[in-house]
Amino acid sequence: MFFSTAVNECIHDFDIIFVSVNTPTKTFGVGAHKAADLRFVESVVRTIAEVAESPKIIVEKSTIPAKTPEAIQTILGAGAKGMKHQVFSNPEFLAEGTAVKGLSNPDRILIGGEQSEAGLAAVESLASVYANWVPRERILTTNLWSSELSKLVANAFLAQRISSINSISALCEKNRRGRR
Repeated sequence: MFFSTAVNECIHDFDIIFVSVNTPTKTFGVGAHKAADLRFVESVVRTIAEVAESPKIIVEKSTIPAKTPEAIQTILGAGAKGMKHQVFSNPEFLAEGTAVKGLSNPDRILIGGEQSEAGLAAVESLASVYANWVPRERILTTNLWSSELSKLVANAFLAQRISSINSISALCEKNRRGRR
């Protein structure tokens, strides 16, 4: 794995490209203060479409709305170079304050990609990168939609756990105050 700010050279030289960019909440326009601002994702994908001279495996690592990989494919297709890039959903399951530990020893890696012969071969290429430090049984592969949905469900479960803990805490506090 290699990290660089020489974007064009790396797009040209490497087969697997991780798109890990900021996706802040929009501050203006439709969806302001609610939706993700995807301009950085779009910018990187347009650069890939412009610079790539061979098919790439593009791994989406940013926190994005479901169906964004389809939009990425559309942008890549508009590049009109006739190449078929593989776009993967590879969501993070990291906790604040323990991200480095979570990256070096994850409980799971989820890779969602196209289920064609070429797509499955590309999924295996990405899985082999992770297999350098993650046991193979922790690397799960699926289709794009299932990968995206799994991340949404994991976030929903986390939100429900937090909400339940807060509710129980409030009840305990109310009960404690009532006994005074």
